[in-house]
Formats: sequence, C-alpha cells, structure tokens
Amino acid sequence: MPDGVNGTKRPYSPGRSTVMEKGQQVLFFFESDASDPRAPLVYCGTPKNRGPGGFLFAGSHAWLLGTLEHDFDGQKVDPDRKETWPKVRPKAEYSFVTRKGTAAALATPLQVRWVTTAKSPPCKLSLLFVRWGGEYSKWMDEQEANDGDWGKYGSPPSDEYMGHVVKEGIKAHAGLKDEQGMPLFELHHVFISNSKDAHLIAQQAHIIRAGLKAQRRAAFWMLWPAEWEDFGDPDYACYIERHSMFAAMRACEGLGIRSLFPHPADQYELITSKSWMATLSLHPGAFLPAATLVSKGSVKIDAAKAAETALRTLHHIRRMNPYPVEPGDPPAPSVVNQNGIQKGVVKLGWSWENRFVVTFNSLSHLQARLKELMNQPGCLATYCIVQEWVDFDFEMRLYFLPEADWPGEAPIEPKMIQCNAWGPSDDTKSVGVSRASFSKLSEEKVLSRWEGDAVAWAMAKEKAIKVSQLLLAWLLSAEHQPVPSMRLDFMVKRLGPGKARVIFGEYCEQGACVLGWQGGVRQVLRSFLMVVVALGAHHICPSLPPHLPMLPWLFLASLVASTASSREGFLNCSGDISEHALRRAYRLMVKESHPDKGGSNEQTAELTSLRDSLLREPLRFQVLRAMFEASLQPFDTSARAQVEFQEGWPYLQVEFDFDHRGLLMDGGSWTFAFGLKNGSTVHYRGDERIGGYDVCCDFLRDSRCQRHPVGSKANASDSASCQSLGQCDAGLYATSDCPLPDRVVARVRRPLHQNITGQWGGALQIRSTSGVEVACLAFAFAHMAPFEETTPHSLEAETETVKSPEIQRPDPDTDGSAFQHVGSGSFCEDGGDLLEGALDNYGGLSPFGGARRASAESSLFYGSRCRERCRRRPLCRFYTAYSSGWCQLSSRCSVLARAGDPLTVTFAKS
Repeated sequence: MPDGVNGTKRPYSPGRSTVMEKGQQVLFFFESDASDPRAPLVYCGTPKNRGPGGFLFAGSHAWLLGTLEHDFDGQKVDPDRKETWPKVRPKAEYSFVTRKGTAAALATPLQVRWVTTAKSPPCKLSLLFVRWGGEYSKWMDEQEANDGDWGKYGSPPSDEYMGHVVKEGIKAHAGLKDEQGMPLFELHHVFISNSKDAHLIAQQAHIIRAGLKAQRRAAFWMLWPAEWEDFGDPDYACYIERHSMFAAMRACEGLGIRSLFPHPADQYELITSKSWMATLSLHPGAFLPAATLVSKGSVKIDAAKAAETALRTLHHIRRMNPYPVEPGDPPAPSVVNQNGIQKGVVKLGWSWENRFVVTFNSLSHLQARLKELMNQPGCLATYCIVQEWVDFDFEMRLYFLPEADWPGEAPIEPKMIQCNAWGPSDDTKSVGVSRASFSKLSEEKVLSRWEGDAVAWAMAKEKAIKVSQLLLAWLLSAEHQPVPSMRLDFMVKRLGPGKARVIFGEYCEQGACVLGWQGGVRQVLRSFLMVVVALGAHHICPSLPPHLPMLPWLFLASLVASTASSREGFLNCSGDISEHALRRAYRLMVKESHPDKGGSNEQTAELTSLRDSLLREPLRFQVLRAMFEASLQPFDTSARAQVEFQEGWPYLQVEFDFDHRGLLMDGGSWTFAFGLKNGSTVHYRGDERIGGYDVCCDFLRDSRCQRHPVGSKANASDSASCQSLGQCDAGLYATSDCPLPDRVVARVRRPLHQNITGQWGGALQIRSTSGVEVACLAFAFAHMAPFEETTPHSLEAETETVKSPEIQRPDPDTDGSAFQHVGSGSFCEDGGDLLEGALDNYGGLSPFGGARRASAESSLFYGSRCRERCRRRPLCRFYTAYSSGWCQLSSRCSVLARAGDPLTVTFAKS
C-alpha cells in the first residue's frame, strides 16, 4: 500500500510490517464516548476572563502525541482483540476533564486502536458539537418509542442522540476513514449551561477556530433557540436565548466553521422564527393560510386596536391571494371564515409543539389571546403570529433529503411520508402546556378515515409534493446552500370522492422528530455529513510544533497592513500613524469595552484618555491593531511564530528572515510587545540607554554569541563607556554575532505575561545603532492554554545564585537617571532594603495594562510605578519588578538570585 498524500505514512496494517520501538513518539487516536457525561475529554481551554461560569472546550476524538509503552509490530494486531492493540502514554502536557470541567479519571497508559509515526495527523474534517452542559430532564433521552418522539434516538440536544450521530453517522461514514478504517476526523465539544455562555462563544469564537485542525470544519448546534429568559429548570434545558445563540453561530461561521446541523444561522433563524408564515402567505404557490405579525408594543399600547387591525389585515391578505376553490368545494381554507375572518390561531415564534399555539373565535377573544401570549412571565418575544383558521383532517409530513446535484431539472421526491392527527384543543389549559392529544396514522388508518378513498389520498400526496418544490426553492433565497434534509408539514382535508386539499403548515428544521421512522435518523445523518465530506478531498492537518502537537497550538494571523512605508512586507511601526487609522482602531476597542458588550463606563473613559498617548507609543499601537484588525489567516510570508512551554510556562517565539541592507552591520537593538485582547500587555524594552536588546547576541536563529562570565572584569570594565550595544562587544561578549550579514534569520523569544486562552496581538521592532527603524512586524495569534493561570507559574526552587555585574554607580544626587537592564528572571538577593510591596497593577487598563491611577504615559510600560519610585529615591540603585505588580527597591545588589517568576526584571539606575 502506498504512503498517503503529502507524504503521510500509513498506520500499521495486517500484511505490512510496521515495527515501532518502546519509547518512540507516535500520534495516536484518542477516543471517548461523547454520550457519557463522565467520559474523559482532552481539555482544549476555557476563557478565564469571563467571571463565574463559561463554556468548556474539549475533545472526545482527536489525534494526540504519546510514547509507546512497549515494542509493537502492526502485523500482530487483531482489530477485534483489544489486548493486541498498542499501549501509549499521552504527553504530560495534556489535561483530561469531564464536561463539568473537573479532572477525569483516566488510567494510563491507554490501549488504543490507531497509532502512526506520521509527523502530521490525517484529518479530513474537524467537527464541533455545541451542546448542553448543564442539567436536563430525562425526557430528552427517551428510549421507548411513542407517537410523538424521536424513537430510540432521543431528541437532538440529548446525549443519546449525539451518541448515535457519532456511532451511526460520523464513524460509519466511508468518507471519514481510510481503507483500513483509520479515522480521518476529529470531534470537539463546546459545553454551555445558559444563554450567557452562548454569548461568550460569540466573543471567543477565534479560540474555538484555533482548536480545529483540519481544513474542513463544521459545527453541530445541538440546542434550541428561544425567546425566553433562562429559567434554570431542567425541563427548559437546551433552550438558548435566540440573539445569543445566533450571534454565536454567525461568529463561528465568520471564521470558516460551517453550521452543518441543523442549518446555517440565517436560514435556521428564518425557519424557527415562523415569520415566513406571514411574509410567504401572499405567494399563491405556497398555499399558506393568511397570517400577519403583531408586535408586543402594539399589544401593550392598545390590545383592542391591535386585534382589530390584525383581523382586518388577514382579510386583506386573503382577498389579495384567494385560495383556489372549484365549484362544489367547501370554502377555503375554512368554512367558518367564509364571510370574514373571525377564527384563527395565535402563535409564538421560536417555539415547538403546540404549547404556545392558542385559538380564538372572535375579536374580543383575539384581544384576550394577544395579551395572554405577550405577557407570559419571562417571555422575550417582540411579536406573535396571527393566522386564519384551517379546516383539516390530519397532518402529512414529507421528508426530503436532496441529492448532491440538487437543485436540478427533475422534481425532488420525498424519502418518506408520514401522517399524524391532533385531538380537540382543550382551551381550559394554561399557555405553555400541550392542549391536544397527538397520534400517528399509518396509511391504513388514513384510508380508514377517508372511507378507503385511495384516489383522494394519491391526490393529496401529489399536491403536497408539487407545492414542496416551490417551498424548498424558496429556502435557497435565504441561504444559497441547499438544505441536506428538511421536513415539510401539510394540513390535509378530503373534499369528497377522489378529491383532497392541502394547506402548507410548517417548515421543520433538520433533526426534527421523525415519528419513529425506522432508519430515518441514519439517513438524515448521512445526508448532512455527505455535504461537508464532499467539499474537498483528503487533507492533512497543519504541521504541529514539536513541543505539543495538539494543545496548545498557535494559529497565526497575516501581517497587519501598514499605515506608512514598509520593508519586505514588515510593517513600519514608527512611521507616521494617520489619525484616521488611530481613530478606527480606537472605535473598535471602544466597541469591545462598551457597557453593552460587558465592559464599563470606566474602561471607555480610560481608553478615551489613552487615545492621544498611543501616538507616542507606536509599537503598542500596532499591538492594538493586530489584536483587533488582523484576520485570522496563516502567514504567507517568511515570518513564523509559535508558543512553546518552558518549565510549565508559555513563551512566544517569533522567527523571520529579512535583508537589513547593512543597517545592522555594526549592531542595533530590538523591542518586543504583546498583549491579550480585553486583557493587559507587556513591553520588553531591554536596555533603555540604547533603546532595547542587543542584536549582536541571542538575536540570530543560529547565534554564536558567548558572553563573558557575569561579574568578570572583562564584563565590567567597559560597560560604562559604551554608547551603543554594537560598540560594547569587547566588554560584554567573548564572541559576538556582529557584524551581521545583510540577510539574516532572526529569532526572538520572551514569556507571555499571562497563561490565558484568548486572542493576542504582538509587535516586534528592530532599530539600527543610530535609532533608525530597520524592520517591524505585527501579528495576531490565539493562545490555547492546556492549563490556565493569570499570573506566571512558579518555577522550581532556586538551586544556584550568580554574582551581579559590577556596575559603575553614579552620584546619588544626579538628576535625569536612566536605567540599565541587569537581568530577567532574577532579583537582588541582598536587596529590598528600601522597599518591598505591591505597586503596579497590570489588569487595570484594557488592553494596555499599567497602573490604573498612573498617568497615561507612565502606565504604558511594565513596572512603571516601581521604576518611577526608584527614580525619585536618591538611595535607590536597583529596582526589581515582578509580573504580579510587586516591587523591590534596593541600595545594593551584590548577588543576583534566580526568581520564581520568569517575568521578573531587574534594572540598575545610572
């Protein structure tokens, strides 16, 4: 068997020797039961800036990295005997949780069916289930069929239903596995417990997008949109306030995650709103009863007038679109309204079954019904539908599963036709409960009701199928992609021997009840999976960084468009920033911080005061632009970046090659800034005397630089006389990278100041020794944290201390002090004699950090208050700033000790 496309190696298979050794790193397919609430899931991250609650992002089927626990020969595998499968120990960086977010019990090593030595996992499709994570009533997992259920499958939001989707749909689909049966998909889940969680999905959709690895992505929205407040009652589980749900769907669709189930957001919203009942009722080919929308406001102001106007409107619609009636046929669509509409129904959109459908028989009755429906406790509906009455004998349900080549010339035929009957409505029951009995009708029962009139039955089916052609085509006007499946409900009445009338009743979304249709759910599953699988041929998941191939991973953005000149595609950060560009970025930020979006008036005011100061901090301006303007697409340039973990903490590494045209031959400097959207930023400034970190050491990817030992005479003797880092080679370095060749490959690496899942922006600036900008790179990225802490993770206990450099100490009374960088991740062990305490606050000003009450200018860099306090105190010779905001001021620093905080920085005053 040949290797897979793009060089992907096939996994082990009988008949082909694939020998792997103990301790070898492999990719293995992790699989867990998506229907079991206690099943372990691989943790993909959860936003921590949401306050209490929030959604959980985790995977049940994914390719992960691990190491073999024993030598393994693929020829000896028996697919039916689990004891012959390889044992794999997952990488320690993975966390496994339950859907509640608690640690899951997972016995390791794992015995797995599929392993491969390929560098990239084979992925044709990334699937996402957005589903209920809270408590729910057991009615959703109905095991025994009754007349009005989904049969043995449960309802779409239930664990039972999703278990069947995975088993009978995804895993059984021939397009989602190779010839041997190896999975070519991954399945992730987003668990939510209320509408607020859905609103967070809209804000954090980029996080979810970053976690889906295949080039084809699709989502199953296993929830019901509703116009009700969250009640917290298990009987109302899975109902999500519609604005929150559709905003979440559209946010994911905007990032390339197709809404596969039940429908794309626009189409799903149109179907479930029921507004089409009114807008389509004027179309003569739709055969709909006359209907109109009545707003809640009109009912609140004058219910009597609203009722009167609604009836008059229905009469006008019916007059403009009269239902065809042949001689001798009864009036259509009802006898009772032949001389003017007096009877009908009032319905709520985004409601299911008949719980929010009430009848009226007069003008005064309609007035009472409008007030009854529009004043339901917790109801958020802005309108209801008033519809004329229809005489019918029973309902006919037509199930359509269009083929891949639809629409076409030939009419589409239903895959199944079912019927059901409603009993008399009990209007004594309150709104919100079922008012009528429901029963399925076999074809024999239909013919029995119609006195064996098979000709009338055939006419009813023929008419319904003909009307369905227009109704299905009309859906294409709201969404160009054909529906994979759809149920259309008609109201049917026998008019006499050999004659029948059909009136269209309702569009029913994909996944609607199939009345126990044997094999129906499986056919529906295959139909909508076929749509996405057919979008493209086999794809390979993106290459994964060696430290952790699945979690976390970095999805990089394209370079931000320059507002000034550029050099080889690198954004010029210090060129003139136009006021237009600044104001545009400011407006985007204000929208995010507005109180209506979860922000506060204080945040908005702070942003306004900060706007002008951004012109003095162009690098941070580019961080903001990258954070809020860059589209999340992979780099097409020579720039690369990734997040790596060192001692349990994430570091951002950026690598790029460029031609500096000799501007860095004698040296130069670089500074680095990045920040979390709706969080804080950090600015790595390096040595302030020369404007940043030295390009002559630890700047090139293949740096050969070697420093003199810290505290040596060679290190100390010349440091005070250096005017630029490029001139300090003799004193600072035993071996220097300068002079640099014109074309270089640079690599810089600094720790993130917070280990939080979210969207980040970064900017890197390189200058010559004369201060001329040589290059600047700005980008956006999403960080997926396998664990999350808002402050840096503590390192191991200190095991060694080093001598500090012998810095020439200036006169204590000298004004205009500058600061020289002494070390990162270290502090003055014998210092702290002047001050120990918390001064800085890096979460106070979104997204720039800094002390909340500091001036705009002084709040723009890391450790601003600590630095200023040292500047003002004559005895202060050294300051150490910690990422927590803690500050240490010292008059001496004879020994530098390793700090538990990798973001700690120590500077000497000069």
